[in-house]
Amino acid sequence: MNKLYSIVFILIFISLIYVENTYSQIMYPGTPELIGSEEDFWVWETDSCKYTMTPDGSVRAYRDSNDNIIVHLAHYDNFRLTGTSFDNLTSDCNVILSSNWNTDPSKHDNQHW
Repeated sequence: MNKLYSIVFILIFISLIYVENTYSQIMYPGTPELIGSEEDFWVWETDSCKYTMTPDGSVRAYRDSNDNIIVHLAHYDNFRLTGTSFDNLTSDCNVILSSNWNTDPSKHDNQHW
């Protein structure tokens, strides 16, 4: 019975290594190159609604079911940008996720991103 468990463990371990090595990273042929010049799609000084509209984490973008681009700006107040392309993103000044600012450390509910 122990031999059977050992064989099953080894097979699971090998399959995990195989999956990790084949699906963990997309490999691109060659080196990516910039086409055109860099440009800012959002500038805090002119496009932010308030001081806390400051990305303090990675900026995430996706297309919704209406083919609009949604960009999330993560901070203790989270905001979003919306538009049909990166050239016409506009700031949505409504907070989509806000921290509770609970000062009791045992609650772990002060600020979140």
